[in-house]
Amino acid sequence: MPKVIKVDYLINTPMFIGNAEQKASHISPASVKGALRFWWRALNWARLRNQATNDANALRQLHQQECNLFGDADKGQGAFLLKISHANLKPIAKTDKPNAGIQYLLGQGLYHFNNGYLRGAFQSGQTFNLRCVLKPNITPELTQQLEQALLAFGLLGGLGSRARKGFGSISIQSIEGSDLTIPKDKYAFKKQIEEWQNTLNIPPFSAFSKETRFDISLTGRNALSLLNEAAKEQQFYRSYGRNVNGIHQVNGRTAEPQFKADHDLMLDVSKGKRITKIPERTVFGLPHNYHFSNGANIEFGVNQKDKTRRASPLFIHLHQFKSGEVILLHTLMPALFLPNKTPLETKTDRKTNTLLFNESMIDWKVITTYLDRFNTKETI
Repeated sequence: MPKVIKVDYLINTPMFIGNAEQKASHISPASVKGALRFWWRALNWARLRNQATNDANALRQLHQQECNLFGDADKGQGAFLLKISHANLKPIAKTDKPNAGIQYLLGQGLYHFNNGYLRGAFQSGQTFNLRCVLKPNITPELTQQLEQALLAFGLLGGLGSRARKGFGSISIQSIEGSDLTIPKDKYAFKKQIEEWQNTLNIPPFSAFSKETRFDISLTGRNALSLLNEAAKEQQFYRSYGRNVNGIHQVNGRTAEPQFKADHDLMLDVSKGKRITKIPERTVFGLPHNYHFSNGANIEFGVNQKDKTRRASPLFIHLHQFKSGEVILLHTLMPALFLPNKTPLETKTDRKTNTLLFNESMIDWKVITTYLDRFNTKETI
């Protein structure tokens, strides 16, 4: 009989995942395997980079070993078969109205204040099960790597649209066929994260390095409430605010605002001026959309045929322990933001202009300053 690893996961926040019609119908093996690949790369980059003479050689080894474990189009199946089972997962009601912070994180494409949710999603509080059927020729090393990826996925990750924003967060509940120990509380959780930390320099893609920062920013008993709280804090930090009787406000609070220079930069662009630098908030990911009271709309992002966005290096994850305690974890994974000379583009109704990117333009302190706003945070 082949060895089987069984893992149960709990859905902590609404999961926007489904079929080709964007209806929440099932969780596919392909989506889970994609997430496991991501966390496998994040965990194994340091090991391979320490063995290689340069990044290029390490990347080749990373790709080869990833294919050995997960398979690829040329070599076919990897070292295990993945099966998913779950009861009839219940979708959220289209008419449900999320709190202001949740609406901010959902953004365009998932929610509209008049039309409600624009895509189907599974409700939180439900579970699904993975069965990894290991092939006879899988090595102990590959087995261990798979187990670690399953654990990282269940402690740090999620599935579906806006997973980096905290939606589709999952918590590993149990594992059979493995000697792994699942953290039962915040202390054990922190100990596990510490085991994954390393002293490597900033990597060429999202992976753990000495610059990776893990913050337990909030603690409570309700995952969605914690996500809403963090979202409102991020919105307040990042937003210029709306002019209400001469006072700029964000959700009824007087705006700070932290990034007036970004507002002024794009306002100048809306008036026909050429962009000469990037907004400070670019580090949160691209593209950005700007809407001004004069009716001008601007999109700022990557201008490449095969790439139109840069995902955020900041991950929000809600994790629930069996005790019912919930933590909100921020994970900042600095990496090469974009290759130098990548064209960045501003699009307005009037015209489009381009600026070539340079890594020196990125200021990671913009994100760490946001993380430091959480007074009760525990940095791992």
